[in-house]
Amino acid sequence: MIDTDWFDTLPDDFEESVRIDRDEKAQNGKQHREKAIKSYHVTADSQRFLEDFVDRLLSETEDMRTGSNYWLYGYYGSGKSHLLTVLDGLMDTSWFQ
Repeated sequence: MIDTDWFDTLPDDFEESVRIDRDEKAQNGKQHREKAIKSYHVTADSQRFLEDFVDRLLSETEDMRTGSNYWLYGYYGSGKSHLLTVLDGLMDTSWFQ
């Protein structure tokens, strides 16, 4: 038998999935990105991905791989869209520029 009681403790603003197609010009689009960044749980795999992504943008890689294409895969609900929302939010900052 599956215990479903943990659903009762979810916050009212819980989102089942992350939308990456929000209107960036709208205030709620910016708030959504900030919330996505603050709520993101960095795993060892996502940390490696983000570090590699930034290193390639800055041309600070040691391997001979050309280009910056990535194959992002995972099960439904594993956080692929959340990771891309975080990446978008981080790239749209004065720190990165």
